[in-house]
Amino acid sequence: MLIRKNVYKQKCIDDICNSPLNIADPRFFLMLQFTPLFLKGVQSVRIVNMRVPEAIQYGTRDKVTLDCEYNTRNVTGLVVKWFYNDRSQQVYQWIPPQKPQALGLLKDKLDLNFKVSNDPYTQQRALRIVQPVPELTGNYTCVVSTFLGL
Repeated sequence: MLIRKNVYKQKCIDDICNSPLNIADPRFFLMLQFTPLFLKGVQSVRIVNMRVPEAIQYGTRDKVTLDCEYNTRNVTGLVVKWFYNDRSQQVYQWIPPQKPQALGLLKDKLDLNFKVSNDPYTQQRALRIVQPVPELTGNYTCVVSTFLGL
């Protein structure tokens, strides 16, 4: 699996980018793109770091973590969402202190008990994909927002 941190740069390993994809081929890599989304005008949340593995060959790992580290000044109404393929499909939502939800493409494919930290407002911000397969190839976008109590 090859995970790209920069959406605009494409890496090819061997001739995989130029050859037809064959899932049975051990050279096949799952391609994931990771994009943080900064909401214009929102000052209470800031995405500060993205942590994803550089490259993983399909079938060599049973779990993959995509982490979207953020800082927040106000935790009222925190909402963490992950989208697949340029926000066309929501695949995850976490509103602390509720339990996270896996949706759509990632339903039954995430470890929803995984905690990336002990902080109650950041602990379940990351996606932990269990048994990653080529069908999960795509662009993943992290959206973190808050709303102030009225």
